[in-house]
Amino acid sequence: MNWVDIEWPYREDPANVERLVAEGFTREQAVRRDYEQNWKGKQQLFRALMAGVTRHVSLEMGEIRTKGFWKLSVRCVPDGCDPAVCCDSAGVLSVPVAFDPEPLLLADDEEVRRTGLMLMRMGADLAQHATGEDLSGISSACESVGAQGPNRPWRYASRTSKAGDTAYVEVLFGSLSHDVWMAICDGSGSVLNRALVARLSPLAFDIRRQCLGSLAWDGDEVAVLTAQSGLSFRLPRHGEEPSGEGAPPGIAIRGAETSADVSSRICAVTSYVSEMAARAVRAELDLLGCPLVVVCGRGARPSAVAEEGLLRVEVAFDAEELLWLSPQKRGAVSTGILRIAAIELVDDRPALSEALQAACEDIEGGGCRNRRTLLSSESPPTGEGRS
Repeated sequence: MNWVDIEWPYREDPANVERLVAEGFTREQAVRRDYEQNWKGKQQLFRALMAGVTRHVSLEMGEIRTKGFWKLSVRCVPDGCDPAVCCDSAGVLSVPVAFDPEPLLLADDEEVRRTGLMLMRMGADLAQHATGEDLSGISSACESVGAQGPNRPWRYASRTSKAGDTAYVEVLFGSLSHDVWMAICDGSGSVLNRALVARLSPLAFDIRRQCLGSLAWDGDEVAVLTAQSGLSFRLPRHGEEPSGEGAPPGIAIRGAETSADVSSRICAVTSYVSEMAARAVRAELDLLGCPLVVVCGRGARPSAVAEEGLLRVEVAFDAEELLWLSPQKRGAVSTGILRIAAIELVDDRPALSEALQAACEDIEGGGCRNRRTLLSSESPPTGEGRS
């Protein structure tokens, strides 16, 4: 076994399903519609939040010898559900644990991390009791990850050249992305060069295959990481001097009455739309010279204010609602928020307002649906899981 996941299985809302059936949908269509409307968005967000800690623990524990299963799936279920442990034909051992994940969606990152470790320990104990397999490696990995503290990267591999320099690869598991870094340091530990190999979605299917593999030196000047997928990344011993130019100004949607961690999640789940809009109004943002930040809050008073380093537009909307919506509805609501922001900019920034309103119409019409066009050639590769 080499993988642990934490899942939040779909639970049907009988009243909503019966209402949809009464409207003319078949039962199968009604169940799918209920899932899309009321479950898919928060299920994906929970899975992404848990992925930061489950991927870290899975890589930390390595291979554990087991018979009949290669993956442990901890499934959060309501109190009173059948606690039976079962293994499917694909070799996934499912362990039900009584836990309500919904409040965790608004918790800070450290609470999410602690809860994920707790759920994996509980799942490992139940699975060991049910199967008789020695799964103490999971608990040991949880203890190790917990002791490292937050925002500590996991060191994957290191290699030392004949000249005494050390190249290494490490992974930083955040709640919004998983970043794979490669670095070279000299004999005294001073970093000579460091670069981002990949920035993956938390739902990236297999970080091992996409980014990890063999690390070696090509002579004494270049370190080479060859991933299992066949992709390779070369890092010279000395990098070029930074040009001093930062990323181009962008657009972000954030929450006004939330914690910093929850506001970052809101920014992440709406980034698909905000990135499309930013690409469409790039010329106007470049003239502006700073990012546009749309801040949503229940008590916000619609306004546009130029602050140090950004243009802030407030929109009256409960930003936390964005976390519960289905992906399709979230995209529509995010576009509507940007449209309101554009209207607020009519007097102070007419050119940006006009361009942003046109971008929103284009997004709603499907003119910017292909996300591949959003990634510039300078961007590191990304990976996304399946919904």
